[in-house]
Amino acid sequence: MLKIFNTQLTGLFQTIEKTSEETIEDAARLLAQSLFSEGTVYFFGKAEMMAVAYEGVTGPNAIASSSFYDKTVELTEMDTVVVSARYAADGDALTAAEKARAEGARTIFIGAVEKGIDVEGLPYDAVLDTKAVRGLIPQDDGTRTGFPSAICGLYVYQALHITVSEYMEEF
Repeated sequence: MLKIFNTQLTGLFQTIEKTSEETIEDAARLLAQSLFSEGTVYFFGKAEMMAVAYEGVTGPNAIASSSFYDKTVELTEMDTVVVSARYAADGDALTAAEKARAEGARTIFIGAVEKGIDVEGLPYDAVLDTKAVRGLIPQDDGTRTGFPSAICGLYVYQALHITVSEYMEEF
């Protein structure tokens, strides 16, 4: 079972790498703009995707000038809010992003985009799709286990962090 999980997870990582390079660069530019303009990068996480928020604020590769985001935070046009949730159409994620955009901040989403969801209609300036829409290991009863949403979210966050760090070094 572990070999199946590892193979499937590696496949997801490779798919993210192949399909998200440009979007990761766009999102990194948004973060760099906030950092250069002395804005704050806020992180909002839902459920297991709080792992991304904790990594962004308190992890060894935290973003400088970052903090956790909640409904009491007053944003400026210099700020960026990174929203992480299992799915892009999650109600709490959408509410957080809509509030952030209404206050003039930019928004980045980290999580899966389910089939049939039009990301153009969502309140995100950049969508970093983790591709994690279901468990990776099929069970005898037809269900699946090994849902890697947080693992893939952290993978995407690390790619974003590496890219924004490169931008910051260039300037």
